[in-house]
Amino acid sequence: MISYFIVFFVLAGFNLARLAWGDMKELLADQRISSLMMGVVLCLYFLEGRIIELLVVGFVALFGLQQLKKYKDLFGLAEGDLTIMSWVVPGLWFLGWTILTEFLFLYIIGMIIMRYLIVKQEGFPASVPIAIAFCLTWILELLH
Repeated sequence: MISYFIVFFVLAGFNLARLAWGDMKELLADQRISSLMMGVVLCLYFLEGRIIELLVVGFVALFGLQQLKKYKDLFGLAEGDLTIMSWVVPGLWFLGWTILTEFLFLYIIGMIIMRYLIVKQEGFPASVPIAIAFCLTWILELLH
């Protein structure tokens, strides 16, 4: 039987790559892909019987993302990027809090690098550090 880890990371990896590519070209994240991945995360929790946990994690993630939205200039997160994070955070929590912690650490490092070392006049798509941090998290977990 295929593990949930492989299913989630393969689907999410390809979809994050598509979202980051589209975001770099048009500075717009595709909402359809995020809706698909929200459904994948919902199915994972449903298959494991952890729906209550999803509601709690989703609520906390939504609250945290709404707080980040207030500091849009500091973090550079647009509405599409927040939508991406709304399925990445619960999806990684499903796999374990250590995986989520690794991702958030790598994401923060990526945002610092993008923000302060790579200067762009028009801003930068925040989906790129999300995708990079996600792939690095995948690699770290495969090395364990």
